[in-house]
Amino acid sequence: MESIIAQERKRYHERLLREGVLTIDKNGVPSNADKSSNISKRIALGIANKLMAETQDKSVGQTSGAKFEQLNMEFLANTFPKLQNLRPGAWHITKLGNRNSMKTSSFAQYEHLEYLNRLTVYDRKLAAAMGNDYMVAPDVVVYRETDISDLPLDLAI
Repeated sequence: MESIIAQERKRYHERLLREGVLTIDKNGVPSNADKSSNISKRIALGIANKLMAETQDKSVGQTSGAKFEQLNMEFLANTFPKLQNLRPGAWHITKLGNRNSMKTSSFAQYEHLEYLNRLTVYDRKLAAAMGNDYMVAPDVVVYRETDISDLPLDLAI
């Protein structure tokens, strides 16, 4: 008997292939590879071959990226809540995006990035030094609702 996670992983892989997210182009480069990195191409080709990806044209623009984000979010939503015995709590799996009212800075571990972003508006040297490389924007986040009963007794009072 297969575990729920194994079943969902199989379904996830099937959807990656069926929806054209994981493909191999006519040059033998998988869609999940950094085409400028030989090691990335080799690793990605190994994965694509194991899953039996087909050779086809890559999706235009951000289409496959958006599908990939959605498939990842759905996989997490179908599996993570089933791990309540390991990680109890009210968990949420959310796909962030331009139209979502929830932004990266809504999460404590990323709030400093919004501050840095505001600083770069007023400091051109800082903006040049940081470039765009420091701005973190996760596509999918998994977070747990905080509950005062989770705090140690001396902090909850």
